[in-house]
Amino acid sequence: MTKDDALDYGLVSWDFIYKSDKTRSRYYSIIDKTPSDIIDYSFDDNYIIAKQKYNREVLLNELGMELSSWGGYYNIYKREGVINFKDVQVSLKEISKQIELSGSTNLADSIISHSSYYKELLTPNKINYYIIDKDEDSILGPFDKLEFEKIKKEKEINLDFKKQIK
Repeated sequence: MTKDDALDYGLVSWDFIYKSDKTRSRYYSIIDKTPSDIIDYSFDDNYIIAKQKYNREVLLNELGMELSSWGGYYNIYKREGVINFKDVQVSLKEISKQIELSGSTNLADSIISHSSYYKELLTPNKINYYIIDKDEDSILGPFDKLEFEKIKKEKEINLDFKKQIK
């Protein structure tokens, strides 16, 4: 996928390694993506394998944009609800209030700090592994190295990483 394609989809801080040609709805094509920094990948006609490392600043930016969107939704429609950010729940009213007080980045930072899911993703030197199945139009992962190798073997994926990109 080109950088212009990524900009068209409004997801500029994600590394894109594959744009699906299949359409799952009449509104948009599904893009398989992994957040943050792709450090290695390999592919054939059926699969793409990728190594990825999370980047806290990118995660903060993405979460901040999502929070701003939910805050705007609440301000327009005044409908309450609870948004689940993995293992941290925040009400729409609270999102709107916190964004007004201190901005979306501070709220995003608080969510990351209180979430065991995000803490695990941001463990220093942690590498995540993904498998993109082009035929099924699906992404599997994130996996640790052992899980990744197991699934790769089960699916008879004959790909290896070449060298690090970054």
